[in-house]
Amino acid sequence: MGRKPSPARGVTPKNDRIQIRFIWRGKLYRPTLDLKPTGPNLKAATRLREQILHEIEAGAFHLEQHFPE
Repeated sequence: MGRKPSPARGVTPKNDRIQIRFIWRGKLYRPTLDLKPTGPNLKAATRLREQILHEIEAGAFHLEQHFPE
């Protein structure tokens, strides 16, 4: 009762935002998403991270497409 869903590995609530972590070209990236850490937003961040990992594996990842800033 009142339990929050635990975030997936690589997805972390950070203050009032969500941080995702992944490694690309040997470098650790930790971009912060401008989303409140609610259950649905944590799930969306998890899906985004999974998509990024898939693109990295396929050699099709472009950092600026996901994080233009």
